[in-house]
Amino acid sequence: MVTALAYLRLIRLPILVLIALMQYSIRWFILEPMLCINGYELLISDRYFGYLVLSTVLIAAVGYAINDYYDVKVDWINKI
Repeated sequence: MVTALAYLRLIRLPILVLIALMQYSIRWFILEPMLCINGYELLISDRYFGYLVLSTVLIAAVGYAINDYYDVKVDWINKI
């Protein structure tokens, strides 16, 4: 259980949730209404948009993990 919590802290889960929420909010509350007003529709289905959101969240999580790995030495020096 402790390792799972450490991993969730490593990948910054709250920020990843915010990334996904922002992407869905922009799609549902900005893009879709503006396109409907002008007589257009979204070209990407909800399923493929979900894949897009998942991929960006996973890329961000890996980026956070890699950044933390390479910053261990710098963080240790800054603590001193």
